[in-house]
Amino acid sequence: MELRLAMIVFVGVLIGPAINWAIYNAAYFPLPISPWRRFRFRELIKKHFEEVAKLAKQDLEKVDSRTSEKSNNSNSKKLASVAQGTTSEESLAHPTVLARVPIVGWLWLRNEESVFGVRFWLRPMLIELLLPIFMAWFYFYETTGGMLPRIALPLVSGMQDSLHLQAASHLLLCLFMCVATFIDFDERTIPDWVTIPGTLLGVISVTTFSLFAPVHLWTSAVNPAFKAWPTLLDWTSPYQVSNSVAPFQQLILGLACLAIWCFAIADRRVILRRGWRKGVKYFFAGLFRRPTWKLNALIFVVGLLSIFATWKLLPGPAWDACLNSLMGTAIGGILVWVVRIVATTAIGIEALGFGDVTLMFMVGAFLGWQPTWIAFFVAPIFAILIVLILYVITGDNQLPFGPYLCAGTLLTLIGWDELWNVRLQPMVSVIGFEMLILLLLGLLLMGLMLWSWRLLKQRAYQNIH
Repeated sequence: MELRLAMIVFVGVLIGPAINWAIYNAAYFPLPISPWRRFRFRELIKKHFEEVAKLAKQDLEKVDSRTSEKSNNSNSKKLASVAQGTTSEESLAHPTVLARVPIVGWLWLRNEESVFGVRFWLRPMLIELLLPIFMAWFYFYETTGGMLPRIALPLVSGMQDSLHLQAASHLLLCLFMCVATFIDFDERTIPDWVTIPGTLLGVISVTTFSLFAPVHLWTSAVNPAFKAWPTLLDWTSPYQVSNSVAPFQQLILGLACLAIWCFAIADRRVILRRGWRKGVKYFFAGLFRRPTWKLNALIFVVGLLSIFATWKLLPGPAWDACLNSLMGTAIGGILVWVVRIVATTAIGIEALGFGDVTLMFMVGAFLGWQPTWIAFFVAPIFAILIVLILYVITGDNQLPFGPYLCAGTLLTLIGWDELWNVRLQPMVSVIGFEMLILLLLGLLLMGLMLWSWRLLKQRAYQNIH
């Protein structure tokens, strides 16, 4: 175990710079902060350089007119060298070899604070420092049975392959969530080119890993066919309806989940200013307006063929894992999508970004539908606490929700046994599909509460003015 943990830490040290590179370059507005800069960002680097040079010239003018200020300006020498040309654009475009050393290399980039902001290097350095530690701890926690039902402990040797593949899949999800979290903090949006590859990789990895050992989480429910435990969490859990759903119906279900996801990532615009007829016309025209529709169509066709091949050719466990992943994708995304529509309609402004929807599509692809909806309801616990603290300190009650969806997902994994096996699984098994009715009633109640709050704020504002 010590050797394995050391190897994981080493791999984490190598992965850290790639994660930082993705955070700054996969964003909608990329920044050339990573020491592993690429040529296509040179124009952006040049723009930063020109801004620094402009400030430097202004600073030199101040120094020339008021020389007494020179001793109080810590950046005068650096800015002067930039303005005079002794510090070139290439010094920003090509960091030294030492700057490319993981973790400590960021200390050699501190001289670029005038370009990228004070202590810009601190966050990426901490990411590269803490990521390997987290990966080693998470691997140890999962492979020693931290997510297993208590009844399955102590571990038997036959479960080690499953636990290792589960850990690999969950760590891969954590890396994608790390990139999405910090981009959302920076821009309050989550780019599709983070969540779309993550969703595809989630379905593919889960299906492929299942050829060797079960990948999805384990549950304490007794398998009715074999009277054995622990039972793999599949698309039928906890209802065990697989015998009543024909194989061809399962295929249709999987393809429907794919179609929902492809429709969600398409360029959809609803414009009803000129009536419903024109709105429908504009909607379908908008689907094919941008060149990305070709990529979406390609994803759908390749996905359709891949799902059919998996259903037809691969063994039962691989198809069950694939279907569970597809259902997790659809249910996770639809849940957030519906909440977004209800909340936005009730308060009159956008309540959740669509990046949060695509994020939950990705989470569902890795985990299946059961952990995904639990993670969604756990996330507000983090969000409410942070909102209250920030509101008291700054008066700002707006925040990106994506990081808290990621935090809820991580907490769901870590506390899986307590959340699902001990508390929720017995309740879901008893209530059954009536939970759908309760969910709909809850969404209706949420919409009414938000709408009432909106009216109260409007009336209070009118009374004040």
